[in-house]
Amino acid sequence: MPSPRPKPTPGDPARTTDLLQRARLAVRLLRDPRVPALVKLIPLLAVVYVLSPIDLLPDTIPVLTQLDDVAVLLLALRMFLDLAPAEVRSEIAGAAGGAPAEPITTTYRVKDEDVPPPSG
Repeated sequence: MPSPRPKPTPGDPARTTDLLQRARLAVRLLRDPRVPALVKLIPLLAVVYVLSPIDLLPDTIPVLTQLDDVAVLLLALRMFLDLAPAEVRSEIAGAAGGAPAEPITTTYRVKDEDVPPPSG
């Protein structure tokens, strides 16, 4: 099992990068047929909540109303990723990272037009 990454601190650019990676992973999981339909309802219901006129906090407090919507979206994202099947999540996360499954070993040489190729 790979060692967990350190948690980003507030104001750290890695926090935004981590959030974007989680959002991309969520989109890929939504498209995957191996993720149960009930689990896929979590982010969809969160979007419906954000678009609906019903709020947990009243609209009389302007900033908190938007934070309420952001909190619901972040909670739904976390729940969705936690409830998605672990093997599917790790497979898709590995493919999205672009890391090869095994190291690639190769040799190369620099070909210079002015130098003749070695004989032999």
